[in-house]
Amino acid sequence: MSARVALWCRAGLVGAVVATLAGAAMAQGRRVYVGEEAEALKCAYIISQTAAVMERAEIIGTRDKEFVLLYAGYILQIYVSGTENQKLLALKAVADRRDLEQTLDEFEAQSDYCRKRFPIR
Repeated sequence: MSARVALWCRAGLVGAVVATLAGAAMAQGRRVYVGEEAEALKCAYIISQTAAVMERAEIIGTRDKEFVLLYAGYILQIYVSGTENQKLLALKAVADRRDLEQTLDEFEAQSDYCRKRFPIR
């Protein structure tokens, strides 16, 4: 089994959490995000998903993963408008558009951009 396939197998938890939270949010209407907010949602998703995969693969520790998840939450709070439920539904939509391999590829290609585009102020 390749290393990437092993990472896919370990990544199910974050996807399940996003799906569960978004399921609870279904009572609110969907909101369409464009431009900077859509970019922020995508960055928050690929960063958080990749951190969870890296922790399961023992590439990073729990503390590092938690820091990354805080950063992803910060991106959502500062750069994305709407209610928490709307943001969760939007994250679910981002997750539904890509598989884990695409997410990891996007992280490799875009993580520096995300960090520069959505800095901690």
